Amino acid sequence: MLTRASIRWWKTPRFWKYVAPTSAAIAGAQGVLAAVGLGELPVVRQATFSVWESAQAMQQYAYRDEKHKEVIRLTRQEKWYGEELFARFRVLSSEGTWGGKNPLQFYLP
Repeated sequence: MLTRASIRWWKTPRFWKYVAPTSAAIAGAQGVLAAVGLGELPVVRQATFSVWESAQAMQQYAYRDEKHKEVIRLTRQEKWYGEELFARFRVLSSEGTWGGKNPLQFYLP
């Protein structure tokens, strides 16, 4: 999963208030194999990259985790983003390691 958003500069304090709790929630989410947040312009252009056991596990976190549901609601209600992208991909292969191990070793043919 790849997400990317340009945060309206006057909304950044509100957005950043929710980054740590949401990061903690994804780190403990069932089915997440790897996840990282990235900043193109460190404060206002943000992205996340995550790898999941299945689309079902990703959807369970995205739409049923209480912290993440709150962030989705606030994002829409308060119009935090000037632009946004949400893209899903199917992993066909992997090479190398993440944190010293291949997070996909049991999931790829």
